Amino acid sequence: MAELSASDKLCEEGKQLCAWETKKVIQEQEVRGSVLKTQPAVVEIQCKINPEGSSSTYSGQGSGVLISKDGYIITNSHCIFPDKYNPAIVVTVYEDTIVGREYKAKLVRRNKELDLALLKLQEVQQNKLPYLEFVDSDMISYDKQLMVMVGRVSGTYTSSAGYCYGGSTPKTSPLNSNFLYFTYINFPGNSGGAVVTGKHPRLVAINKGISGYEMGLYSVAIPAHTVKKFIQKHIPQLPE
Repeated sequence: MAELSASDKLCEEGKQLCAWETKKVIQEQEVRGSVLKTQPAVVEIQCKINPEGSSSTYSGQGSGVLISKDGYIITNSHCIFPDKYNPAIVVTVYEDTIVGREYKAKLVRRNKELDLALLKLQEVQQNKLPYLEFVDSDMISYDKQLMVMVGRVSGTYTSSAGYCYGGSTPKTSPLNSNFLYFTYINFPGNSGGAVVTGKHPRLVAINKGISGYEMGLYSVAIPAHTVKKFIQKHIPQLPE
C-alpha cells in the first residue's frame, strides 16, 4: 500500500478533526435538549426537623424526580431526616422551570441500604404533573450511550453528562448489586437527581453522590431496575 503524501495526510487529519467536531456538536445539542426536557420533572426537596428539647431547626436539601402525574417522587434516603424526628418535607415543583409551586409531601417508604426514598405530594390537583418514564433497562448500551444528570437545588438547575463504566445492569455480573458508576460531574444538592438517556430522556438511574476516592472520583447512581422493584408495591401501575 502506497504511503500517503504530506498533503494527503493533512487532508485525512482534517477529515478526522471535522468528523470529531461534528460529533461533539451533535452530542452537545442532544445534551441541551435532554436537559430541557428533563427539568420539569426534577424537583427541589427541603427537609426540616425541630428535635425535642432543642430550640434550633435543622434543614437539609436535595433533588428528586417525579415518576407519576399524581405526585409520586423518588429521591435518596439520605436527603430525608430519620423518621424518629418526624421531618417536615416540602417539595418545590417547577412545571415551567421558572416559577415554582410548593407542596407538602409525606414519606411513603425508605430503604437506607439502597439509599432510596419514595415520597407522595399532598393536595395535588388534576393529576397533571410532569414526570419521567423509566427506561427499558435491557435496551440500554450502558458503556456506549451518553447519559445526562439533572438536579435542582436553591432555585437552580444543575446538569452534567458522562458515560457509565461499571456496576449493576441486567446483563452484567455487578461489582455492586445496587449501584451504577458514571463519569458525569456531581454538584452539591444533586443527590436524588435524574440520570437520563439522550434525545428522548427516560429515567436510567437516580443520582446518589460521589465515591471512589482510592480509585479516582466517580459518580454513583441507583439503576432504574432497582428503583422499580423498590416502588412497585406502592405504585402497581407504574408508567412505562
